[in-house]
Amino acid sequence: MFLCYHRNGVTKTCLPARQALLIMKFTALFLLVVCLEVSAGANAQKVTLREKNVPLEKVFRSIKKQTGYSFFFDESWLRQAGNVTIEVRDVPLERALDICFLRQPLTYSIVGTTVVIKKRAPRVENIEADSSIVFRAIKGVVTDEKGVALGNVSVVVKSTGSGTATNSKGGFTIDVQPGDVLIFTIVGYKAVSVTVGAETTLSIKMEMDIAEVNEVVVTAIGVERQKKSLGYATTVVSGAPLAEVRETNIINSLAGRVAGVYVNQGAGGAGSAAYVVIRGAKSFNTAKNQPLYVVDGIPILNESNVREQGGTQFDFGDGISNINPDDVESITVLKGPNASSLYGSRGANGVILVTTKKGKSGKGVNVSFNSNATFEKPNTIPKFQRTWGGGYDDDYGSLEEVTLADGTNAWSWPNWLIDNWGGKLDGRPIVFQDIPDAAPIPYTAISDKELMKFFNTGQTFTNSLTLSGGNSATTYRVSASNMDNKGITPRSGLNRKTFDVRLNSELSSKLSLAVKANYINQKGKNRPGIGGSFLDATTNLQLTPVFIPLSFMANYLNPNGTVRNFRSLPVNPYWVVNKVDANDTRNRLIGFVSLEYKLLNWLKIMGRTGIDYYTDNRNITVPDKNPVGGYQTGYVSNESATTSENNNDFLVSAYGRVANKINGSFSVGGNNRVFRYESVQQVGTNRDLENLWIIENMRSVQNYKFVNRKTVNSLYFAGQLSYDNYLFLDINGRNDWSSSLGINNYSFFYPSVSSSFVFSDLPGYTSDWLSYGKLRLSYGMAGNDADPYQTAAGYFLGATPYIGGQRMLSISSNVPLADLKNELTSSFEAGTELKLWDKLNIDFTYYDATTKNQIMRVVLPVSTGFSTQLINAGAIRNRGFEAVISGSIVRSPAFQWNASLNFSRNFSKVVELTGNIKEFTLFNAGAAIVVQEGQPYGNIVGSAYERSPEGRIVVDAEGTHRIADSVKVLGNIQPKILGGFTNTFSYKGFELRVLIDARIGGKVYSRTKQDQWQKGTGVGTEDPGDFIIDGVVEQPDHSYAENTKVITRMAMFANRGWSNLAEEFVLDASTAALREVSLSWGMKKAFWNDRIKGVTLSLVGRNLAYIYRSKEFKAMGISAESSFAPTAAAQGIESRNMPVLRSIGVNLNVNF
Repeated sequence: MFLCYHRNGVTKTCLPARQALLIMKFTALFLLVVCLEVSAGANAQKVTLREKNVPLEKVFRSIKKQTGYSFFFDESWLRQAGNVTIEVRDVPLERALDICFLRQPLTYSIVGTTVVIKKRAPRVENIEADSSIVFRAIKGVVTDEKGVALGNVSVVVKSTGSGTATNSKGGFTIDVQPGDVLIFTIVGYKAVSVTVGAETTLSIKMEMDIAEVNEVVVTAIGVERQKKSLGYATTVVSGAPLAEVRETNIINSLAGRVAGVYVNQGAGGAGSAAYVVIRGAKSFNTAKNQPLYVVDGIPILNESNVREQGGTQFDFGDGISNINPDDVESITVLKGPNASSLYGSRGANGVILVTTKKGKSGKGVNVSFNSNATFEKPNTIPKFQRTWGGGYDDDYGSLEEVTLADGTNAWSWPNWLIDNWGGKLDGRPIVFQDIPDAAPIPYTAISDKELMKFFNTGQTFTNSLTLSGGNSATTYRVSASNMDNKGITPRSGLNRKTFDVRLNSELSSKLSLAVKANYINQKGKNRPGIGGSFLDATTNLQLTPVFIPLSFMANYLNPNGTVRNFRSLPVNPYWVVNKVDANDTRNRLIGFVSLEYKLLNWLKIMGRTGIDYYTDNRNITVPDKNPVGGYQTGYVSNESATTSENNNDFLVSAYGRVANKINGSFSVGGNNRVFRYESVQQVGTNRDLENLWIIENMRSVQNYKFVNRKTVNSLYFAGQLSYDNYLFLDINGRNDWSSSLGINNYSFFYPSVSSSFVFSDLPGYTSDWLSYGKLRLSYGMAGNDADPYQTAAGYFLGATPYIGGQRMLSISSNVPLADLKNELTSSFEAGTELKLWDKLNIDFTYYDATTKNQIMRVVLPVSTGFSTQLINAGAIRNRGFEAVISGSIVRSPAFQWNASLNFSRNFSKVVELTGNIKEFTLFNAGAAIVVQEGQPYGNIVGSAYERSPEGRIVVDAEGTHRIADSVKVLGNIQPKILGGFTNTFSYKGFELRVLIDARIGGKVYSRTKQDQWQKGTGVGTEDPGDFIIDGVVEQPDHSYAENTKVITRMAMFANRGWSNLAEEFVLDASTAALREVSLSWGMKKAFWNDRIKGVTLSLVGRNLAYIYRSKEFKAMGISAESSFAPTAAAQGIESRNMPVLRSIGVNLNVNF
């Protein structure tokens, strides 16, 4: 059953009923809990007290912690009161107060959320009143700065403590004497004191507490703005939880935290490259869908270093993984061209702004020490059938009975056998044809526990030290960090050292200086192979028959140096992890120097130069005497690369009052970006001397050199207007001149316009339930620039000498595009932000974006002499919505419960391709990931069952399936719903934070399932019974009859695996995970001396468990989460990936 959304009679989208109802129930429950809490008043406040002979003030403090209520009193009065003994449990607040004031000279009244203490009136008899004391009623109205009435304001007479609260219209009446002082208080506004004179009415205006109300966010080009003024959606993530529960690649921590952002971690171990896409993939170049990363205003390079060597991929990480979480203050996500147009040709995929920490002025030097230790294990382990052994047709015919030297009999496993469709694992002794000297092993399945022994317990230790301080003119921050990781696969690991220096100085009243330098030294050791090749230990482990114990494989070398294994392929996984090396070293510098001069009170100019410079050295060695294609004679690859990007900026900004109630600012700036990349690689094969794995010892060496240069010059402007601080208008524009584009297309202009209307700030606006309301609207354009050297034909020098030792110059096999354009995205966005009852926040966004001028390489006929041609063609549309619901469910000084739920839905459609081309292949690995005109981005296409007109599977006369003549669309790689749910509970210095994230819908092609069905290792292939395929048989007259043919389990499963019937292996990729849990304790000062300012100890966990996986992935004991490459197409292939790691540990933070 499916629940569908219809519009204008057309079905727009469908979700399985179970998933849809789950989402609806989840959201409804969340709203119900918040609303119930909002409706609770003072009468619902319950307290528990257990005090013996204590002053009243101590009781007040305990009540305040539990309820959040404030107490107003004169301290001299409390000295007249006696001590209190009280023991109550879960009683109403008023009941507890009645007990406290029993037989006391004081009494109380509750005004809003304030308990006002006052003297008890003495009992008098026959005494005339003092006629000199004259009380009179005074009336008044309380409003904000714009004249909007404020309800529930506490109004208290300072001398007596008597008081009242304003009504919904801001009105109040109170008895006073001339000279009394009235105190007006309410959350979010500054307190007001008024001395009563002879007047009979009061008009009180209260001013907003700006520090509490006006949230400031970092926007494009590093400008800080009030969030309420923005006409587009942004999300700010604090750096604190990212450093507490950390990932070796910080960007993985965004999963589930930001609506509309899809994050998938790499399968290459610690620090591997992540895939991030915002609001859907926009480019047919699947490696060009990730956002731009900007650190403190400086764009940094995030090129993926996934390298393919001889058919095997190694993941050396990406750019953002180098950032130290301890240095991050916050991460701001700009989700589309509406927000990122000022980044021009780099802004189409959104921008992620990383703001790092700065020093703060204060007394002395602030010292902070952080230590984090986590321990990692796979959070899933592959499951296999444990009943059947090698061979075919459920018998032992493939095994040969032999007599051993001691006269005993055993069964020999031939070196050609890999499939497991034979007889049962019955414990008989087994020897191997390829290992004649090995002792027999029992024909019995090993346990999951023994399989786990292949993996180590991973360890990650991070220690960071920070010094910061300064005065009103100059602040500084210096930090050093060391992260050391030992991976779960033997001999693998990652070490990263970072040093960060930040200086901000007011050199004069007009001139200021900012300097930052961030140095990273990173070393990767024995990076695991990925992508399902035979140099991938995880792949080989999964393909090894389940009866072979790890202890048997641990002896991985024969005396002659060849690989010792039950057959040539798969390779012994212990040989892979012990003999194959993939090591790398990176040295990186990110920094800037900025000067700002204030020409006038309303005019300033800024100049800045920034750099991102790094060197990479990557070394891969594979010994000889192995069976892996391309590596049998030994293999050595040495690559040295230098990458740099320089950004030089200027910005002139004017700001001030334009007219009555109208304020504005206008900025004009420019940027010069120069990108350089140069790499030298030597690849050697056919080693000379034994066991010497250096390039000089290889008989055949090929040399490669790659050079890239690119320059982009830009001018931009940004104008903002605000009317009475509730209506805002932004108009921005940027023009880029890019050297990588065609002769007539160097220049592109990217405009944007946005508006924000905070209607709750309108004069006269009042509402008891809607405390904040905003509407926003925006339109913007941004680009996705082309790589260099694609506009003209070039030559390359062949690596292999030809006749006479001469090397040949060859022209590129790709036809260039002389008038190449960049990809251009236009986006419309509308949204609203609401705050209900001062507790429940709702943020909703609708967007609609189209990307045209797709840069595509189309295949040419062989007769042309070229293989491909570069063209600009095609367009894709992404539209959808994002919603964030957050609130303070319980809020008191003693206990707080804050929650945030986000979810999003993206609809993509390939609007057009070009000419006769209606399908374009992005990637092919068992099934093809394609774009098809009129279809969503990323359809999975492959072989499928032949079906009758009624949709039944057609089987042949032998009772097995038939494959359709043409391939079919089997699913789509994009998830239907992305979501995250964060809960934070705080209680008396303890804080528990829980993050759940989910992706619902989307498909992947599973190479693991295809392997298991082909080789008979899957749990689903274990059933020994006879099978009848649920299908029909085509009759001679082309009618169809019910299938009744009984077949074996091998015919049932293996035939589909051997023929790679892709339809059977395209699976639901939905997952929901308990992504993150942390329990922190802010220790009380009694535990340390005065030199220590604070200590926080946390227990942390990440990737702890799956709440939901599709039944197929759960049965196989794996997940569809990690990917073997950070590209859009790779998200549609599950390729025997290394499992996601469950980490558990501790985090200690000490401030001096």
